[in-house]
Order: sequence, then C-alpha cells, then structure tokens
Amino acid sequence: MKPFRKKGATAISTKLLAFVLLTVGALQASAASSCSYPQDEISSLRTDHAKTPYPSGYGKFDGPIRSWEKLDIPRDGKAGASRLFVQAKTLMSQGDEERGIRLANRSAECGDDDAIMFLAELSIARNNNNGAAKYLELGRKKNLPKAKYLLAEQYDQGALGFPKDLKRAFILYYDAAKSGIPQAMSAVAYYFVRGQHGVKDELAALHWYHKAALAGHVESMTAYGWMLMVGKGGPVDREEAAHYLHKAKALGDRQAGVFLSDLAITTKNVR
Repeated sequence: MKPFRKKGATAISTKLLAFVLLTVGALQASAASSCSYPQDEISSLRTDHAKTPYPSGYGKFDGPIRSWEKLDIPRDGKAGASRLFVQAKTLMSQGDEERGIRLANRSAECGDDDAIMFLAELSIARNNNNGAAKYLELGRKKNLPKAKYLLAEQYDQGALGFPKDLKRAFILYYDAAKSGIPQAMSAVAYYFVRGQHGVKDELAALHWYHKAALAGHVESMTAYGWMLMVGKGGPVDREEAAHYLHKAKALGDRQAGVFLSDLAITTKNVR
C-alpha cells in the first residue's frame, strides 16, 4: 500500500520549488548588480572621455562606451567586489581620489576585506569618526583580525568618538592576538602585566610577550627579555634574556641596550 499523500501535493511542491528557485535567482541577480561597476560611473567616464584620455587599464576609444568588456570591469558580486577595489586603487594612484574612494566604498559594502581595511585605516588617519566606526565595525563582523586590533586601540585610548572601555579593548585585543596580530599579542601581555582589565597575571604576560617576540615584535622582545632577567612570571633566565635583548637592540630598541647593561652588571655580581 502506498503511503498516504494528499491530492495535489506534488503540484503544490513543484510550484513552491519553482517559486523558491526564481526568488533565489532574483536575489543573486540583485546582489550581482549592486556589486557591479556603478552605472553613474560609466556615464561619468563617457563624459570625461571628451576631455581627457581614459586612465591606464580602461583603454582609449573613439566612440562612446558600449560594453562592459571595454572597461574590463566585473559583472558579478563575488568577483566584482575585489575587482572594484582594484579599479579604485588605480584611480587613486592617478590622482582621482574622489572617484576612487567612491568605488572603494562600493567594494567594501559588497564585502571586500581589503577595501574595508583600507577605508577603516583611511578614516582613522583622517580622524573621521563616522567612517572609522562604520568600517571597523564592518570588519569586526567579518571577523577580520586587524579590524579587531584597530577597534581595540580606539576603546583603549577612548579615541575617534569611542568610549574608553578597557575591558572591551582587552576582548578585542585577545581575539586579534589569537588570530596572529603581533601588536595585539603585545597589548594583551601589557594588560596582564598592569591588570588593565581587572586581571593581573605575570605568567600570562610572559607567555604573550614571548609569542609577540617570536612574531617579530621588537618591543615585546625587550619586554620578554626584561621579565626573564628579573624573574617576572617565571624563574630568572639570564641566557634567554640576553638572547632576546641582543636581538631587540640589533633591531634598534635603545631600551634593550640599557637592560643589557643592567644584565651584565647583575651577572658580574652573581659571579
């Protein structure tokens, strides 16, 4: 005996499936359109052509622009976002900052990581509070380690309109540190040394300074060497301390040289 099935169920399911497929297709087309080269930019380029040659990469044509291919620009959302940012950088390198930033904004809104971080850092450099908040938060939502680190910096300093919030800063520093950002590792170590976020832990500080030093962070090499020299967070290890202090000094950290002098005196007195 066949399983019970309501009359017309197959027809209804087929219609529903067709509706879903059409809806998904429409959404994908909409996303692709929103992340394609802006139509107003094409019109602008067509107008500019009467005045000046096209920038490098756009080609030079006698007549109006008639196709996407002539501009070598993206038509789909997935590749479009990154390609838009490439075009944005080209325009900015040629002195057309206004149009370049407009394309970078479009690229960022379509999800390009490089565009998001470029606009975040540009906003910070120009003290643009709204821009910094917008793109750092967008980067955080996309789980971009550098965005988390830069956002932590704002909460740490109470800068660019962000409230000073050391606990919030620590959480962001910690996430960025776990993702491999050396500056964030150093910040986490400093927070543990000072107890900035309410937890003082010299062993944890030693651990994170070591990780940052291994990642090439010069100041952390000095800090790690000093902690080993004086026995903070663990037993004294003068040989290891000297190794990192010499390395930091060679990379230009003057404080490492001062600690090396102190270490030489201490070692001499011990002997």
